[in-house]
This record gives sequence, C-alpha cells and structure tokens, in this order.
Amino acid sequence: MESYSPTSEIYPISAGVLSYPTPESICQNDKRQRVTDTTVSPYFWVCKLAMNFGGTNYVGSGWLCSTGSSKYDVVVTSGHCVYETGSNKFASGITVTPGANGNESPYGSYTVGSANLRASAKWMAGGADKAEYDYGAILIPKTDILGACGMWDLANPVGTNVMNTGYPGDKIPYGYDWTDQGPVSSASATRIFYMNDTMGGQSGSPVFALKSGTDWGDYKNVWSIGIHGYGGCPNSAVRLTQSVINDIIAWSNS
Repeated sequence: MESYSPTSEIYPISAGVLSYPTPESICQNDKRQRVTDTTVSPYFWVCKLAMNFGGTNYVGSGWLCSTGSSKYDVVVTSGHCVYETGSNKFASGITVTPGANGNESPYGSYTVGSANLRASAKWMAGGADKAEYDYGAILIPKTDILGACGMWDLANPVGTNVMNTGYPGDKIPYGYDWTDQGPVSSASATRIFYMNDTMGGQSGSPVFALKSGTDWGDYKNVWSIGIHGYGGCPNSAVRLTQSVINDIIAWSNS
C-alpha cells in the first residue's frame, strides 16, 4: 500500500488496494494544471473521495454519471476505491465532495456506508490481473444540483483527445482538482491507454472526451469514455463498454 506524507498529514493515495500493482505515473514532465474554478464544466462533476478501509483513511476520485436513476446520484469510480480484494470488504464509509476546491465544497459533501457501494463481480472475485474489471459506483442521495455526465461507448477511441481530471495525493496542498489532456494512444476491447500525467489519488477519475469541437465548457458535449485507474506510461483506464455501462445503470436502480 502506498502512502504520501507531505507534512504532518498522511494521504494514502491508492485507496483500498493493499496489493496495488501499478500506481499512476508522470509520463511527460508533469503537464498537469490545477483547476482554479471547479464550478464550471466539466469539473463540477468530478468528486473528491475520502474512503475508510479498516479504520484507515484513503483518498480517491470519481465523477457524477447519468444513469436515469430517480433514487440516487451515481458516482462512478474504480473498483479498488470501494472494494478491497485482500480483505474482501467494501469500504466502511466514503465521503463524496463534488467540485472540491481545496477547503471549499461548493456543492456540499455526502457520506454513505458500505450498503451504498457497488463493484463489478469479477473485481470482487479477485485474481492476479483484474484491471479490466476494476470499476464500481457510490450511490449518494438524489440532489438534482449538478446533473451528471453521459457515458459513451466510443467505438474507436484511438487518437481521440481526452481529459484526465481528479484529485492526486502528490500535490501540495491536497484537495485540488488537477487536469491533463492528450490523445488516446491505444485501446483494447476493455481498456484505453494514454500518456496523460496522473498520480495516486486520481484512481476512479473520469476520462472525458468531446463529441465534437474543442469546448470543454459546453457540458452537453462532454462525455465520459473511461474510468482511470492505472499507471505505467501509458497510463490506462477501464473502457466504458456497453457491458460496463449496463452494470452501472443496474446498480443505480438497486
């Protein structure tokens, strides 16, 4: 398990993964830029996560996804941010803060227990390499404050410019959203790869893409195509295939 100790505080930055194999990586001399206004598209969907596993606090990221649920707002994240395969347990509690900006919480914070956590069955089954199944969700009370980002099963993502944006544990002070952009370098049936810079704590953050143009401020044009979670240069995400999307929608109605 990795941890990061910038001052007197400790930020374990790969939440829920006590045997995490591939931490996120800086690939290009750290091109990440801090988001100064988290109340604009698409940053208002991105959530800072504080998770508790076995009495220890961890940090991660997620984002609000559109599922059509009338009961919950759905935060999509990595499986390892909600379920730890070594102990075979969900986090005991997770606090979700959409649009967190340092000490500012412009849309409030929402804390839920393990009953509101979901992870893919194959992630929970464990095994040597389950990266392609490393996805989950957090069901928070319906707020109707922010809306949510659509999920897109993009047929051929290679070459598409994507944005990684989330809450890394290596940036001081912690709690700010950081972002980088670049093209998808390759893809498999279940994962997408890119050289965008990321670090631990950004696990579970979105891989955003535009349906057209270059305006990230047009929220109707911003869609999520992946769930970031792994490093190695290229860094990688679980691809939002129709199968993954169907799981997330099913969880939102459970």
